[in-house]
Order: sequence, then structure tokens, then C-alpha cells
Amino acid sequence: MDGRLEQWGQWMRATGATDKTISTRLNGIHALCTHAGGVDPVSLTTIDIIAWLADCNTQWTRRTYATTARAWHRWLVEQGLRTDDPTAVIPTVPQPDGVARPAATEAVHDVLGHSGRKTRAYITLATYEGLRCFEIAKLRGEDFTDGWLLVAGKGGRPAALPVHPAVKMLQRGFPVQGFWFPGGSDGHVHPDSVSETVSAAFHRRGYDITAHMLRHWFGTWCQRTGKDVRVTQELMRHRSLHSTQIYTAVSSLAKVETVRRLEA
Repeated sequence: MDGRLEQWGQWMRATGATDKTISTRLNGIHALCTHAGGVDPVSLTTIDIIAWLADCNTQWTRRTYATTARAWHRWLVEQGLRTDDPTAVIPTVPQPDGVARPAATEAVHDVLGHSGRKTRAYITLATYEGLRCFEIAKLRGEDFTDGWLLVAGKGGRPAALPVHPAVKMLQRGFPVQGFWFPGGSDGHVHPDSVSETVSAAFHRRGYDITAHMLRHWFGTWCQRTGKDVRVTQELMRHRSLHSTQIYTAVSSLAKVETVRRLEA
């Protein structure tokens, strides 16, 4: 890895960025340099960046890449490694409207009934607490206190979640102190391992479902049952309400049922 990229990675880690954010950004700059013909990462031009963004397949990818390029060049300027920012004249890429993709409840129950202890724990925590893979990976027994689960989410932001009864049952089989899922990533299992294990468990049962779709299930049911988008936002731990609004979309089934109830 280029020495300056390595320094940037260390700087991001020192500021509390998650491993996923760091990995995404470093890989993004590598991809940008490759797309530009193997140029030095400090020598990228506005034209290089625009050409890279233009070739993105989706709006989400384009937005992620644009954010990555801005973060990299802002850091270069702050460190005195560049005097100009080639992203300054690039328009902001708007956030696309998201669509909730919750896992089917029947599929969740099926896979829970055919999985081992650790996999069941991963699925239960993602489904009934809405935890992300990196939050599951570093879960500790001492994170539970008086019926609440203390979580350090994106950017290290702390939050307290009510412990679901299904998760309370899990506690009986896991340590009250230390990591629930020990491994070689700072003492705990790597988040990618959580993601891959969950996806593989559903694939074996014939479902194309990921761990993040379990989090979508959690958000969808929080909104359907509570019907308060601010509560859903707090439980999902979204910084922006815009991110939560995908769970307020009216389902097709609800539309059909409403029309059928209309008097002839």
C-alpha cells in the first residue's frame, strides 16, 4: 500500500472511523488510481475523478466514490500534501431514494431452526436488535445492563437498545464478560465473517438473504408496529431521518387490502 494511503488509514482509525469505512475508502482510492491508468494517488486530477464517477453503475456507488474522493483530498490539503482540492468543482452527488428489502419472516424462522448456536446468535441479533455485522462481531457480555443493550454504532456513536426476549434467551449461553464471538480481529470475530456466515446459512436453505436484510426486517417491523418514524429512527440509530423514511413506504399488500375494503 502507498505510504500516504496507509497514513490516511491510520488517521481515520484515530478519528474513530469503522474498519468498514476505512476499508471502503482505501479500496476506493486504489480503484480510482487504477481507473486513471495507475497514477499516483496524490496526483489525481478533476478529470480523473469525473471519469471514474461517470463509469459508476449505480447512484449509490457514485455517491460513495464521490464521498471517498472528497475525504481523501481534504486530508491531503490538511496535511500539506496538496495545495488544491480537485473535488472542489465536482457537484455533490445527491443521496438516492432507498428501498427497504426486509427478509421474509418465514425464511428467518426456517433458518433459525436449522442453524448452529453461533449462526443463530448472529441472525437473532441482526433480526431482533437491528445490529450491523460489525456491531455483532464486537458484542461483549458487559454490553448488557438492566434490560438494555449498549451499542457503539457508526462513528462510535453510543446508543441503548431495549433487549428483545429472544436476545435475553441468548444471554444464557454466552459469557457475561468478554467478547461473545472471540476471534483474531482485535480479539473478536471479523465483521466479514459474520456477514458471510449469515448469507451462507440462508443460501443453504434456498434463500438469497443477507445480514443487512435482517436489519431491514427489524426496521420495517418497528415502523409497522410502532408507526412512529422518530422511534424507528432511534432504534435503527440513523443520524438522518432520510435514512429511516424507507421504512415508512406503504407495502403493496396494504394498498391491495385498502382498495378491497372500499364499498362498491
